[in-house]
Amino acid sequence: MAKLEAVEEANNRLERDLFEKITFSEEVKTILGDDSDKLYVPLGFDNLGRSEGDTSFIDVVHTDGNGMGKRIRDFGANATSNRVWIDGMREMFKKIEEANLYALQAMTNFMASKLTKDEKGKVILKCENGKSFHLKEGKIFRDNEWKEVIFFPFRPIIFGGEDVAFICDGRIALDLTVNYLKALQDKILADGNPLFARAGVALVKTHYPFRKAYDLAEDLAKNTKERIDEIDKDSKEVYALDWHVAFTGLSGSISEIREREFEVNQDKLFMRPVSICKTKDGSDWRTWENFVSLTKEFQDKWSEKRNKAKTLREALRKGETQVEQFLKLNNDINLPEVKNCNDMKDKGWFDARCGYFDALEMMDMYFPLEEIDCSATTENSEVTA
Repeated sequence: MAKLEAVEEANNRLERDLFEKITFSEEVKTILGDDSDKLYVPLGFDNLGRSEGDTSFIDVVHTDGNGMGKRIRDFGANATSNRVWIDGMREMFKKIEEANLYALQAMTNFMASKLTKDEKGKVILKCENGKSFHLKEGKIFRDNEWKEVIFFPFRPIIFGGEDVAFICDGRIALDLTVNYLKALQDKILADGNPLFARAGVALVKTHYPFRKAYDLAEDLAKNTKERIDEIDKDSKEVYALDWHVAFTGLSGSISEIREREFEVNQDKLFMRPVSICKTKDGSDWRTWENFVSLTKEFQDKWSEKRNKAKTLREALRKGETQVEQFLKLNNDINLPEVKNCNDMKDKGWFDARCGYFDALEMMDMYFPLEEIDCSATTENSEVTA
């Protein structure tokens, strides 16, 4: 009963703190017309944008701050009195909440800026490569009447503190998550530095048990810690991302799953977790930018080579020798360049890691929303859809 009684206030909070703060650009407002007033918080997983006969994946995202316990302790260590410590802690947690809410607002605006209409006047979310999908339409009972609404393909489920979690349509999950993490750098906490964070993204079928999906997302977020330590062990000033596509049921932790299904003689078939916009010395190749570049190349240049892509995936699973044989048999095919790792294209592997499997796996599922700009920040600027 308590959960049911909290539903209305929770939805009102989402509207008040997030969705009502969207400022549509004149271009988007003109395209959407009256439909911009119909956009509403999704009330169920089926309202997140799934396309009948196409895709039924949603994603569950869990984000967590890097080393926040130590940061908070260090921040309070120099307090000269209990009152100074209390005021400092209040300010720190206030800034954490503001940073996370700002990042969610920026991400929501970013997504809303991609809305347009198709030739039939239906609202769609259009991606960078021309792909698109319709937003779900429905009715809700509000103010003693039924109202027609159009559901955003996104809903936060935890926000207001250090941890943030949200669900969205699986096709835009990765880009939305990266956009959220990048937006965190625009707000400074009470100790004078941005909130650095990591995220785990669990892509699951729409009716997959939610608790298992959320546990997987948490597990994936924890899994990025080793990657963050490789890049910046002391200050952990890194944004990082890990994800997993659950095509079937899961058994075991993400480490156990990958050891069982994604290793070849103890070599890793995946590049994940990836860093976002920062590496040790600019020479690392396990980056979000490389993943996007490779996925787009497979989408663009291999779209008519589905059988070859499938054969390449199987060759990658069997190791370097099999990849070399694949390339000899298909001498008209060149593997894409991997920035900072030129040797990758000859064997598909480098330093016990495969560079192409992640991109091939997401080839049909990834909808790019925007070219990433690692130099851009929007501090003190209005974020407008």
